Amino acid sequence: MQQDVTGNLTGSCYQLLPRLWLLFVVFCSMATFAVTEDVELPDFGDSAGAIISPEQEKQLGEGFMRQMRRYAPVITDEEIEDYVQKLGLSLGKLSEYYGDFTFFMLDAPGINAFAVPGGFIGIHTALILEARSESEVASVLAHEIVHITQRHTARMIEAQQRMNIPRMAAMLGAMAVMAMNPDAGMGALTAVQALSTQGRINFTRANEREADRIGIQLLHEAGYNPHAMADFFQRLQTASRYTDPAFLPEILRTHPVTVNRISEARDRALRLGEVPIREDSFEFHLVRTKLSVHASDDPAAIKRFYELALREGTTVHESVARYGFVLALTAASEFEKARVEVSKLLLGSPNVLAFRLAAAHLELRAGNVS
Repeated sequence: MQQDVTGNLTGSCYQLLPRLWLLFVVFCSMATFAVTEDVELPDFGDSAGAIISPEQEKQLGEGFMRQMRRYAPVITDEEIEDYVQKLGLSLGKLSEYYGDFTFFMLDAPGINAFAVPGGFIGIHTALILEARSESEVASVLAHEIVHITQRHTARMIEAQQRMNIPRMAAMLGAMAVMAMNPDAGMGALTAVQALSTQGRINFTRANEREADRIGIQLLHEAGYNPHAMADFFQRLQTASRYTDPAFLPEILRTHPVTVNRISEARDRALRLGEVPIREDSFEFHLVRTKLSVHASDDPAAIKRFYELALREGTTVHESVARYGFVLALTAASEFEKARVEVSKLLLGSPNVLAFRLAAAHLELRAGNVS
């Protein structure tokens, strides 16, 4: 049995996702109706506020998150939660946003991330595993942060303000569907004429370019590699060049990437000049390692991988390889070997929380609960 980083949620939760999307559509319908009925909306300085206020965006997001936590595979592992929140806030604190950000991770195989009105940003575990650096992960988060700070959802609703209430609610619901299931989202969007010309994307091309432009600036200001956004999308696009569109990485379907868009991103990064770039954090490597063990459906294979990495020194830190080896041994129920390896970790780094949690999880799995 693999290490559980998702609390009580299992693969069966995906069967419940349609209920989540239906509830979100109903919620959006109610919220949108409230917006149209309230003629005393305050002036928030932009025309989008006449359609949906920041406070109402927050309410939409909170309602969406309640259902996500109930039905979707939201990771509840404290170590992973803390890491993604810390990484996101290193960027979010530099933005001019009126509210709070909440970053969360979904135990999902598709390489993707998405923004929900009200400051909520989700990232799939597969994206962390595919990224080659922390800057690449940060580049995706920066892009999603801009979708929120620039109120792209509210602006899109404003552009469709002549739609009737049911169609507006259906559009928002389709966006939510696309975040987890691009194919199902496409079906929903096709049914909603407002976005029929946009195909697979949930925001306009102009909004995507704006998210790239400001996101790269955020990367630069936070000390991450501003070239990471173009690098990541270029690698995904190249790897998928001859792939059937139906099997493209989710992030390329929900955030369509063109040659021009990659070129523009590279040009913006070059214009920022040379700056000191922060190295990948130790926590990034630990979280990535933990997720790799969890994602493996072959405990024996992942155990051999980290055993070889430890022996040949192919990881950035020896302790990271040993940490992965401990988690893999625990997943394979080889508790005695795991105890030997985790004792080495604690001897060298007794204050690293991840190592202490690994030791505790080992004993829990072994049935030694005091």
